[in-house]
Amino acid sequence: MNTVSAPLDKLNPMVDSRVFIGETLDFEILKFLGVFVLKNPFSKKILDFYISAYFKDKAILERQPHHLTLVNTVHDHDLNKILLEPEITKIVSGFFDGNVGSDYVNIFRKDEHDTKPVFLHQDSSYLLGNFEKYSLFISLTECYKENGGLVVYPGTHHYGHLGDAGDIDADILPSGYPKIEVDTNPGDILIMHSAIWHESPENIDLTERVYLEMKIRDANDSSTKNVICGHRVSEWSNTLAIDSIFKNSRTQRLRDLYQQIKKIGLTL
Repeated sequence: MNTVSAPLDKLNPMVDSRVFIGETLDFEILKFLGVFVLKNPFSKKILDFYISAYFKDKAILERQPHHLTLVNTVHDHDLNKILLEPEITKIVSGFFDGNVGSDYVNIFRKDEHDTKPVFLHQDSSYLLGNFEKYSLFISLTECYKENGGLVVYPGTHHYGHLGDAGDIDADILPSGYPKIEVDTNPGDILIMHSAIWHESPENIDLTERVYLEMKIRDANDSSTKNVICGHRVSEWSNTLAIDSIFKNSRTQRLRDLYQQIKKIGLTL
């Protein structure tokens, strides 16, 4: 009989005791759970700079029409400077034998205008390059369940790539499988393996919920655009955008659908 199994006798006590939260990153816990909340890694001066950089340009940072929370940004925006901060280098230097790459930062926002929930999914299905990647979700506001903060299913990265992308059925998990409603303050970082199953509820508080996200990978991953620390020696590179790789992808079809909807004046 086909089934999904998990070591709940190990998983649940770790989640219940909140061992995934701390001011020092525990790599063994991150490896097992696939998630860790790093508290207070930035100085007030650095944190205030990025919060101000976001809110200064909030009016021109518009959500992508084919995505529920992703905000358009530009590669030369001040928010991308976070990739160069010593605090970030210190955090990520423990990954990939110290050879760590990234691309550009993303903004994921919910507010009084964009309130909808985001279905259960994993990011790996949408990413270029190798499987082993991590997201650092840096909170620029308070992020919690009632304003649409992230909810993660710890350990689900061990199931690997699921063979497709879309709304995952959480009911396939064993009875009693835990989930974590991540509660973070400005400056806290949710570190999450890109294969972790995660979702976000509706923003019922109608307050601003903003994550500044950077994805890290091995510097020798073909998708690396910026080397944060260590060295890149690989001669293989592919940093093309989706439109340059595919002639007809699911993302392109979804974007085209939203453009057609916009043309005829409908809303979803």
